[in-house]
Amino acid sequence: MFPSNVIPTFSAILVIAGLLVPPATLWSQTSEGSPATQSSDQTSQTTDQTPSAANGAAPSAGQQPVPSLSSEFPPLSGLDEGTLEPNVAARSFLVFGAQAGESAVTNAGNNLNGGPNVTAVTHVLGDAALQRFWSRYETALSYVGGAAFYSGNRFINDTQVHTLAFDSRVVWRTGALTFRDRASYMPEGSFGGGFTGAGGIVSGLGGLGGLGAGVGAGLGAGGGQLGFFGQGFLAGFGTIPLFTNLATLDLQEALSPRSAFTLAGGFHFIHFIKATGGLLIDSQQTTAQAGYNYRLSRRSQIGAVYGYQHFHFPIPGAGGFQVHILNLLYGYQLSGRLHLTLGAGPQFTEFNSITLGHTTRLSAMGRAALDYKFPRTRVTLSYLHFDSAGSGLFAGARTDLAHLDVMRPLSRRWDFWGDVGYNHSVRLQAVNFGVPAGSFQSGYVGARLSRVFSRSLQGFVSYQYTTLAFDRSVCVNSASCGRVAQRHVATIGIAWRSRPYRLD
Repeated sequence: MFPSNVIPTFSAILVIAGLLVPPATLWSQTSEGSPATQSSDQTSQTTDQTPSAANGAAPSAGQQPVPSLSSEFPPLSGLDEGTLEPNVAARSFLVFGAQAGESAVTNAGNNLNGGPNVTAVTHVLGDAALQRFWSRYETALSYVGGAAFYSGNRFINDTQVHTLAFDSRVVWRTGALTFRDRASYMPEGSFGGGFTGAGGIVSGLGGLGGLGAGVGAGLGAGGGQLGFFGQGFLAGFGTIPLFTNLATLDLQEALSPRSAFTLAGGFHFIHFIKATGGLLIDSQQTTAQAGYNYRLSRRSQIGAVYGYQHFHFPIPGAGGFQVHILNLLYGYQLSGRLHLTLGAGPQFTEFNSITLGHTTRLSAMGRAALDYKFPRTRVTLSYLHFDSAGSGLFAGARTDLAHLDVMRPLSRRWDFWGDVGYNHSVRLQAVNFGVPAGSFQSGYVGARLSRVFSRSLQGFVSYQYTTLAFDRSVCVNSASCGRVAQRHVATIGIAWRSRPYRLD
């Protein structure tokens, strides 16, 4: 366990490190609002090549090709994810957005065995996003803030939401150093978007994305990369606000044209604003990993990664544990069409208990991620099996987490987006805190249909179903007992996006 003064000190070190990394960003945005990635380290890859390498000829005697990193197919053990979007010219700009929607919500209080009563909820959101480029430095900053107003339900207070994402990177000829921070204040969990279950509402904003495709600005769980560093609040009941933050610092360095190594460290925490009597547990996670990658060909690479996690629960008697993992990775990509990542390996979990002493468990840890682009449809699928902090419900859990996203333009003005998520978590520690259950599963299904009215204005309708189920009946208080919480949310709204204001 960590002393209480270690947590703010560690967080301060990560924040200071991020501010010391001089800024600029790795992404841009098309006129339709979809993110497209361009890395300045890829530009440096081209300009740093020798003349013979640039025109495809073999280097002359004594000339060696310059090691470099690809933004389309980055090292598997790093925190960047590859992109299928076409590269566009990097630009520095500022952009604003706003969104309003009206939702019909069942079980607005997110109660166990909640009834089918419908509550009208008005959402208002706004965002601002900045990206700035220098010759070797990049930065990205995105903020989303808003509120929900409940009509005709005196048992639920109006709520607010805030998310902040900051990325900063310095690049050089053979590598890059990147700081990332994701902070959020939500009235509920983030699995499927949260915020009265309106995943389609919150995901409609969120700025421009992050440094590295797939790392969205805001609440997304991410793929296998950031998921290992902290998954957030994957399930919950009631409307108990929480604050989460994930800060990471990672280094990538090319050793040769085919090989590279990576180092990364991070700190993640969940803090519930209201006291719950030990029913919901704050958690703190410290993570480090190191990896080596070797490119087999232009389309495939392999890697090995060692990871370490330390989980701490700041409640006397809640215990803590640490995890060591070793994964072998394989990646395959077709430029503009396909990205596939597979990884698996052993996982050693060490528990230190006052009653049971020191114990170690051996299990498996694995991940899979697929991003495929059909001529008119894009499908993203991810799966992660790992030990997690327990999502505030348990003091540690063995978790299976899966996501499926489908995006398809239906016509020049109509777009469809679908999202499915599933989580199954089994308790790791038998402590007298958290929800008195052995396991839980949560999931959601959502869809959003949008129509473009102009370059800056679009309307949308969305629907989302969410569910949470425990393996036994749970009592939140004497008046609220049950095993399952379900919710339906139907929304209609309008979104506005400003033109990009050039900064260079």
